[in-house]
Amino acid sequence: MTAGAALRAAPATLPGGLAVVALLVLAADGGGIRVGQWTPLAFGLLALLALTAVVLHDGLRDAPAAALAALGGLAALCAWSYLSILWASDQGAAWEGANRLLLLLLAASLFGLWRQRAVTATWLLGGWAAGMVALAAVVAVRILDADAATDWFFGDRLVEPLGYANAQAALWMLPIWPCVALAASPRVPLAIRAWLAGGTVLLLDLALLCLSRGAVAAFPVTAALFLACAPGRLRHLAVLAAIGAGAAASVPFVLDVGPALRVGAGELGAVHAAMRAALAGGVLVGALVVAGVLLARRADAQTAARVRRAWAITATAGVALVALAAVVLLVTRAGDAWRSFDQGYETRGAAQSRLGQLGSNRSDFYRAALKAFGEEPVLGVGADNYQAAYLRLGRSRETPRFAHSWPLETLADLGAVGGLIAVAWLAGIAWAGARVLRAGDPLGVAAGAGALFGFTGFLVHGAGDWLWQFPAASLPAFALLGMAAALVPPRAAPRARAAAVAGAAAITAGCVVAAASFALPWAAERASGEAGTTWPRDPLGAFQDVDRAARLNPLSAGPYLTGGTIAVRRRTLGVADRYFAAALARNPDLAYALLQRGAIASARGDRARAIALLSRAVALDPRNEVAADALARVGRGETLDVTQVNVELLARSRSVGT
Repeated sequence: MTAGAALRAAPATLPGGLAVVALLVLAADGGGIRVGQWTPLAFGLLALLALTAVVLHDGLRDAPAAALAALGGLAALCAWSYLSILWASDQGAAWEGANRLLLLLLAASLFGLWRQRAVTATWLLGGWAAGMVALAAVVAVRILDADAATDWFFGDRLVEPLGYANAQAALWMLPIWPCVALAASPRVPLAIRAWLAGGTVLLLDLALLCLSRGAVAAFPVTAALFLACAPGRLRHLAVLAAIGAGAAASVPFVLDVGPALRVGAGELGAVHAAMRAALAGGVLVGALVVAGVLLARRADAQTAARVRRAWAITATAGVALVALAAVVLLVTRAGDAWRSFDQGYETRGAAQSRLGQLGSNRSDFYRAALKAFGEEPVLGVGADNYQAAYLRLGRSRETPRFAHSWPLETLADLGAVGGLIAVAWLAGIAWAGARVLRAGDPLGVAAGAGALFGFTGFLVHGAGDWLWQFPAASLPAFALLGMAAALVPPRAAPRARAAAVAGAAAITAGCVVAAASFALPWAAERASGEAGTTWPRDPLGAFQDVDRAARLNPLSAGPYLTGGTIAVRRRTLGVADRYFAAALARNPDLAYALLQRGAIASARGDRARAIALLSRAVALDPRNEVAADALARVGRGETLDVTQVNVELLARSRSVGT
């Protein structure tokens, strides 16, 4: 099939290609976790989706039920998130969380609603994976050119370009299984296969430099699922063996980076050595793939059959040994691993890797999520409303906004109803995935397997970390879900044209509503940001910006918090108190606003009111020593200095990393 014929058969490849370019630019540009950063991309995806629905509405007739189930479950979860605004304490946060989930739905729908052919799906998947390999190579070269390790690392962890090590690891891991699946496919040009296989070594090494324990744990789980379910097992194992050879040559250098950064001696040399080894390992793997394919092409049928039998025996024995070692490791280390995970942060020696221990506050985050679910088991506390629950129920000094586990966060935020919707969504994905992996075209199966297990790895990793909130990592993951859904075999009988037209009209109308839902919080954040920047030279204009932001986003307390904070800095306590009161009217569980109002009441001499407000603040955030100390001092008859209270709050926020 010529390129022109392929595009005529699957015209949705063109908007998909534009979206792939946007995803690569987003990854290179730092991800954009804030509303103001990702909303312009959301407008672009909305425009692409609406235009595709209008122009290619007839293609909706072929959308199979399994693909619609995979996307429909996500749409239902998104709708329930919007509905949770009604009972959420922080309605502004719930709106933002629902919008973020809608952004992921847009990516999945753009790639998944219109059927792809094997060739065009491979173009999209291979183009994105090859682009990610190119980005990894650029990052490696730039690290080699860096004058200081701190340009790319925070402590001993690679964090750039996204700024958060675990999300950065997830981003590097996303293309692994697309690369392996396409590199193992005889239908893919040899040069592309070599590029993807060699690039996998570089991706793995960069992910390992992030020292993400979640990524390390998710990799073998996803690998086991991939090898168990994806057709072409022996070819995949051959590619993985070549990748393993390259990784074996580079990983020792990568593991030397962390200790060198912690000791602070020769760290730049260790980083540069790791990057050179990673690039060399990638070249080695590319050469192995080329050599292996050329030798296979020159072998006669009898020799090829003997090699396949020998490789089948060798690979089976190797997989069995690895599985046995994994079982023994789990059995012998499970108790120690749980104790390490449950005891909080541990002190590490200079030579000890972060990957050698599991200590953190994650177990406490998870316990708090389950407690929040126990308090509101049916409806949940509302989308993105976990933080207030953790401040009440947690044990650590951290103030996590998210539960660091999408299944537990779903239960805490959206209750049993949300959990059941999520289970139905996963069932739809499994149904669509099974259809894709049983499709007839080997190239389509390879592309479908790569996309499906790229997304699966993201889900597994996200079960122990907060990743969905980083669009640079989550958007391509959900695009992979859409790519897999687009390869589900078509319906035997297309739907009626009227149904397709109605579906296109619903998508277009939904895009218009979604644009408004994105635009208002985005404009409000811009106005609040402007106020926070201009208040020293134009306080009146800053307060006008705050009021405008509050009108644009009528659910969020954020603009009023900004106004109150500005007023405190200007020492206009009456204005500050009014703004904090307005914030509490929108969200009565804001411990910060209660603390501010309590300090202001004390400064004004209203001791009884100060005690009442501060008592409420301590009840909502019992481990905040600044609030507890303020309450104790007022109880002893002292008068608080609002400025000093805020100095102490700032010092505390820095000490706990918020």
